[in-house]
Amino acid sequence: PGMGDKLVYIHESLNYCEGDKRRQIPSTSGRRCSRDSTKGDSCDVLCCGRGYNTQVIQQVEKCNCKFFWCCSVKCQQCDKKIEVHTCK
Repeated sequence: PGMGDKLVYIHESLNYCEGDKRRQIPSTSGRRCSRDSTKGDSCDVLCCGRGYNTQVIQQVEKCNCKFFWCCSVKCQQCDKKIEVHTCK
């Protein structure tokens, strides 16, 4: 009898939550995730139920940029605090 529209798996699927040291595949522990996302990068999905840590870091970014005729752009340096989430 034919298999029709059924999938047949020859190899067992990897558990990316735990990783596989033999194949040099890391677990998701320590990976950045998005707390507010509903996609594959969300902390709920990526952290495999282990939860996540939140750290506030400070970055310096260009801001208040102005274009001067002709042809330069001058910007200020602004401090910005962002939250970074990483899987436990």
